[in-house]
Amino acid sequence: EVFVNPEASVEKEYEEKRKQFLKDKKELLIGIHLLIGQGINRLIKYIIKRPRPPQRLHLVKETNYSFPSGHSMSAMIGYGLLIIEVYQSSLKYKKLVMTLLAMMILLIGLSRIYLGVHYFSDVIGGFLLSLSYLLFIYYNTSLYT
Repeated sequence: EVFVNPEASVEKEYEEKRKQFLKDKKELLIGIHLLIGQGINRLIKYIIKRPRPPQRLHLVKETNYSFPSGHSMSAMIGYGLLIIEVYQSSLKYKKLVMTLLAMMILLIGLSRIYLGVHYFSDVIGGFLLSLSYLLFIYYNTSLYT
């Protein structure tokens, strides 16, 4: 006769339901994390109030403060979350996909400097702030366990 531990069965079922719930809500949570990142960005812009580079250098019109770069922060959070998803997947070409996503982050940051609407430090600051937020999400939530 085979003995089955009913508690182990219940725990396994609970864990499977928890993972399915998180999987179903992941798209919503990605959107929420992007919104939180934008909130952090606006708060820091309001506190620091760093002016943008001179307008004669702008190739596009921007009117709010410069530090940190909101585009850089959003790119790092959005594509960074996708990198985490790909890393945890069984995708055949995941290293290639992760490299392409990382290049998107870098190119978006560089484009803000090229367009003349950010200093290099604005982009690096945006990257580092959002990277710290990503690491916090990754290590302190059950979303990626």
